[in-house]
Amino acid sequence: MYRLLILLGCCLALICPVGAGAQTQTTDLFEFFAEEAQGVSASRIPLAAGQPPATVYVITAEELAASGALTLWDALRTVPGIDVMTVRTFQGSVSIRGLNKSLNSRTLLLVDGRSSMAVSVDYSFWENLPVLFEEIERIEVVEGPASALYGANALNGVINIVTKKPAQVGGGRVSYAIGERRTHTASLLYGRQQGRLGYKFGLGWRTGNSFENPDQRASETLKGSGSLSYDLGPHTQISLSGGRTGMDTEVSGARFNRVNTDGTVGYLRLDGVHDHTRLRLFWNTADMGVNFRVYELVSGERHDVWDLNLEQLIPLSARSTAVVGVGVRHTSLSSSYVSAHNSRWSAFAEHQWQPTAHWALWSSARLDAMPNTQAAFSPRLSLVFTPAPAQTLRLSAGVGYRNPTLLDSDLFFSDTLQIGDLQAAVVTRGNPDLDPEQIRSYELAYQLERGRYKALVTGFAYRLEQLIVGTASASGPDLNHLAVQFSSLNQGSLDAWGGEAGVEISLGRHTRGFANYSYQDLRGDQDPQAAGSGTPHHKANGGLRFQDRGLAASASWNWVARTLWRNNNPLYPTYQEVPGYTLFNFHLGYRLAGRWQDLELSLDAANAFDNRHYETLPAKSVLEPGQAAEVARSRRSLRLSYQF
Repeated sequence: MYRLLILLGCCLALICPVGAGAQTQTTDLFEFFAEEAQGVSASRIPLAAGQPPATVYVITAEELAASGALTLWDALRTVPGIDVMTVRTFQGSVSIRGLNKSLNSRTLLLVDGRSSMAVSVDYSFWENLPVLFEEIERIEVVEGPASALYGANALNGVINIVTKKPAQVGGGRVSYAIGERRTHTASLLYGRQQGRLGYKFGLGWRTGNSFENPDQRASETLKGSGSLSYDLGPHTQISLSGGRTGMDTEVSGARFNRVNTDGTVGYLRLDGVHDHTRLRLFWNTADMGVNFRVYELVSGERHDVWDLNLEQLIPLSARSTAVVGVGVRHTSLSSSYVSAHNSRWSAFAEHQWQPTAHWALWSSARLDAMPNTQAAFSPRLSLVFTPAPAQTLRLSAGVGYRNPTLLDSDLFFSDTLQIGDLQAAVVTRGNPDLDPEQIRSYELAYQLERGRYKALVTGFAYRLEQLIVGTASASGPDLNHLAVQFSSLNQGSLDAWGGEAGVEISLGRHTRGFANYSYQDLRGDQDPQAAGSGTPHHKANGGLRFQDRGLAASASWNWVARTLWRNNNPLYPTYQEVPGYTLFNFHLGYRLAGRWQDLELSLDAANAFDNRHYETLPAKSVLEPGQAAEVARSRRSLRLSYQF
């Protein structure tokens, strides 16, 4: 019944008549294809200001630089509804509205609309993205199911990192930073638009030692990226881009304890735009080794993803616009324990109908045909009411899904492990009969912009069904001789509700502040790898930012309530509490004057007061690995930048 109601709403929106006296939309339709329009991640149709069909938060380049954060996941902590945790020194995990875990696969990470997930586990290794901080133009966070536009993994939402165009780079910038625990970061970014030709390239390197052992290297990455674009006409452009990262990073493998990843990830991408037609082709590739340290196992992994999308924007009338598209994706994975090849295709449509100046109806739907499972249908419907230019009221409903990962469905591992006096016969077997997880979500939001302040209040409720959860069992004559079996299955459902409230205010010509609060509560069957009961229930953030001439300063705080995590003991699984914590971030930057005006010196401090805390459970033993978390500490750094 729910699907029929959503589908009926989509059909009605597509066939509703349009009055002859309709007003023309002020947004240039071509702006969507340039990916410059605000809220591009929430819709495939250019948005009128203040009327997105979903809850969207934007972190601008200026806010990112002033955040004091030295990692991308730390920069997201102050976004309402976002769950962020540092698992290990250079590994973060990000979720939206609950269900965060070490290898989270329910939130889709994009870079300029390109999926950036590791194929085997559908997880985003943030540190290995071939993107420089200085290259980011903004980060858009879309909260709530977005499978109607993006398909699998957009179960809880989408995070899209939008990078600068060559014209926005407008020259070169080189920087070097040194920080605690022998952290060194160097970057070079250069880009220009010369007539019809645009080009940019970036190089970056970072190395740093562990929180727990300042003499042990935790990560080293070397990354490079570039793009070349050419305007064939006013509305015709072709562009080629690519990037590559070499990495050696220690991460958490959840119940497999600490894992070291060593290898390369990269991509190539071709975009073509003509009028309202867009063609996008990209290739993601990775070749890496995985070392399961505790188990003394080494695995090689190679994956390739080819993705082709064709979209057509259709201005139906002055008050009615639609986008239709088709896509096909081929994935291949070859490793010591998984070998899989599959193809999937998709088709989607989105429509905006604005019968009056105060009402807008957004409808979208997507059909994905996938191997091993039934086709997934993902509708979304949003009704937006704007009683005045400064106020917006929105009611949304949608369906999203998450596919089983290739490890869930295709993994096979069998070995006998000897760890001290413990001898364990371990069998891990995927389940090819898994169904996709499905979420049904409802949301009510109100936004007010008046004078010097902007406020947003959002309430949500969702039901997640057919959870894909890992199972473990162990048997044997004693604790030193065990047979351990791991697998996955669909099990149960859960219900969640919560909301976010936030305000941004201008305190003067040079100062602005913000504050927000988030609440979430999950009841029902739990994903054993995710935070128990949807915790943390409470999160709050606040901060001030000052900028005048060459001086920029900011201070912010992030409070997270207690969290429950599973100890992952196959014999006696229990949930244990991780205490709440408060983090303070600071940024102080100064651009010199006169002949040195291209030089900038800045001090950044995330967790500035070095609050030593865990954000998930550390490993106590082989039989109680928790999430193999590392104690989290401060990240303080001094940076010198030169712009040319």
